[in-house]
Amino acid sequence: MASHFAPLCQTFEDQKSNISICDSVLQQFIRATQTDPNTLSELAVDPYLTRFIQIAFLTITRESFPSPTKGIIPPLIIQTLQFLTTLAFNHPDLQSAIATNAPLDQIPNIFFGKNFKNNKIHDPQSSHLLTPLRFLLSISASHSMNISSTSALHILFCSLFSLFDVSSLSAYAAGTLSGFVHNCPSAASYVRSLPNFASLKTELVSLLSANDHNIVVSAMSCLSALFQAGSDAPTLVQLAFHAINDPPSIPFAGALCCWTILDLIQQCSLSPKHVACIVNAILQSSGMRSFHLLSMLTEFHRIGINCLGVLLQKQLIIPLISFLIKTQYDYVSVAGTQYIQMLFEDQDNVPLGPDLSSVFTAALQSVVVCQPSTNSLLKTESMLLLLRIMLRCEESQKQILKVLAANQNHIFVGFQRHIEANHSFVAVNYFLFIHSIICLQKQWSTQLLHIIAESQFCALLVHVLTHSTSRVILNDALYASYLISSGLTGGSLHSSPLIDSMVSGFLVMNKENVHEKQQTIEKYESYQCSMIQKFRLVQTEKEKKTQELNELANVKENADKLIKSQEDNLHAANLEIQQLQNNLRNKNKKLKLLKENFYQISQENAQMKIEIQHKDDKIHEYEKTIEVLKSKVHGYKDIESQLRDEVSTRNGLISQVEQLRIELDNSRKEVELWTSTANNEKKGRTAAEEKLLNTSTQLSEMTIKFHEQETLTNENQKQIDRFEAMIKKKNERLNGTEDSNRQLRQQINELQEQITEFTKTTKHQKKYIEQLQMQISELESSNRDHTTLYQFIHKITENKGIIVDEYSDTCEC
Repeated sequence: MASHFAPLCQTFEDQKSNISICDSVLQQFIRATQTDPNTLSELAVDPYLTRFIQIAFLTITRESFPSPTKGIIPPLIIQTLQFLTTLAFNHPDLQSAIATNAPLDQIPNIFFGKNFKNNKIHDPQSSHLLTPLRFLLSISASHSMNISSTSALHILFCSLFSLFDVSSLSAYAAGTLSGFVHNCPSAASYVRSLPNFASLKTELVSLLSANDHNIVVSAMSCLSALFQAGSDAPTLVQLAFHAINDPPSIPFAGALCCWTILDLIQQCSLSPKHVACIVNAILQSSGMRSFHLLSMLTEFHRIGINCLGVLLQKQLIIPLISFLIKTQYDYVSVAGTQYIQMLFEDQDNVPLGPDLSSVFTAALQSVVVCQPSTNSLLKTESMLLLLRIMLRCEESQKQILKVLAANQNHIFVGFQRHIEANHSFVAVNYFLFIHSIICLQKQWSTQLLHIIAESQFCALLVHVLTHSTSRVILNDALYASYLISSGLTGGSLHSSPLIDSMVSGFLVMNKENVHEKQQTIEKYESYQCSMIQKFRLVQTEKEKKTQELNELANVKENADKLIKSQEDNLHAANLEIQQLQNNLRNKNKKLKLLKENFYQISQENAQMKIEIQHKDDKIHEYEKTIEVLKSKVHGYKDIESQLRDEVSTRNGLISQVEQLRIELDNSRKEVELWTSTANNEKKGRTAAEEKLLNTSTQLSEMTIKFHEQETLTNENQKQIDRFEAMIKKKNERLNGTEDSNRQLRQQINELQEQITEFTKTTKHQKKYIEQLQMQISELESSNRDHTTLYQFIHKITENKGIIVDEYSDTCEC
């Protein structure tokens, strides 16, 4: 059978330096690998399984998981964790291999370190923590876990305790705690030594009242593992059996229930109803749940609880055997077959019933007809063991012999096929099965001896004797050796007093060999992993150094460019200096010529100064003549200015006369306008006087009403005072007889009602008075406005009359 993991491991060997290619190959492998029962069985016996698990953990532990606020977990790590979790949840051998190779001293810090503060998970988010928690739960059911670091235990359990309050994660946290406590002694000792161990019970008990069935089952399993149940033991056991009948959705719920029952079974009796409940749950389930329930029955048998009588009484053996034959999970068949073998190991006659032909045929067909691609070797071994057990049923031997006679050729062909395929363990079981038939059909022995003589069966038998670590298999192998050496005529080995010693000797030797081989393989694998890690570190350092060299090369190239540019600039500067020197020489020549010209011009300038002096003298004489002429011109200008003043005065008088005429016309128009305005104001004044008179009249009336209301209010107040005086008098007479007391109370009530009515009336009148006062104030303000308006109109009218008189006088003038 080709290895599933070999190509992946070879790629990692060849591409050590290229992490991206390795990650891509791992991701493709995870996506392409199926997790059906047959594939899982093949993966469990793959020789490269340990190497693959180490590669997976190298990827997972490459760096710590970020906190939810800092980022997300890389998708490749999530996919790898989910793949390992799926393997561990669905096959016990894969679970054991993953738990054995898991670096549990590092994993808690990698999973929770970045999010672990003050002894608890900070900001727990289910989307971020669910995948790591599911992985821890998947390996917590294995006895192969090994964790020794105190800091790792501290981070792990403090993280689990802090997640009890997160409803979506509390079931997984409690289930993981239960798994570690049940299956890892160092973890159990650490939890029991915690200072807050006593308060942990309170938290777990509070989880029992949760609405989620998963949380209740997980908390129940933790309580049974860590604390003495006392009087609550029957209740917890009953709860566990209820969860077996109605399993929760959390993975390994069956294992949690089984652990609880095993913890408390010494305090509670196991009734036939409970046994039937367990077997019926096995028949209705599959995979790991059936495996855990069968393992619990096996544990019952080891501690002295024999359920054979109940199973025979309730006729559950045959349905259980049928289930083991039909199941697709080889490890379930192995666990169930081992339990049935333990039930009947001391019985020569197995009371399975009078008719086993259908069950026996189904098991035989599973062995001789099914191909290895659809039936694993472990399943074949368990079926052969079931066939051997059923052959011991004397009630059904006739029907069984008919089935065997019909399938004789198929049985021998199947035996030869397994020998040729070097299936040593299956071949030994097959040989013992055929020998069990020979005990009933002697004629089969010749053909069996012929096959043994012409095949390599003896070599396979020696391989089993030197490699098996199972006492049962070694016992079978020694029995097969005894039978072959005696020519298939030997009896049972149970009568030999040295058989157990020989089995123990082979067992010790084989275990030591397996242990040494396993240690060698582990050393090689760990050395290879460390070499890969060191190679990756060297490769990373090489990449850093290469990057630094590239950066230095870039710096050198930039420096060369800078030097070249500086040289070019220097050359250009030299050329500029040379050109400036040439320009300086030319300018010196021009300066010499300019100095000669300046000397000549200086001489010419001296001559010109003499000539200018002569001309200045002549100009002085001309200036005196000009002064005389200017005095005459000033005289003429004074006369001309006087003439202009007189002309302007005449023109101003003419313009004033015209302006006065225009103003006179405008004044006449304004007088007419003011006259009409005065007449209108007189009319408005008459209306205002009438309105003022009406307002004064209303004000007087309102004042009279106000005084009347005030008088009425005073009278009401006086009446109230009288009523109060009467009430006081009545109150003084309350010590009289009861009849007079009732009358007085009635009178008092009537008076109080009257007082209340008067009080309401008074309040109403006060409000009305306030309204009147507001109206009076409004009328007074209106009166003041009218008075002001009247005075204003009067003043305007008087002023306009004065203006009219002035204009009339002006017109007459």
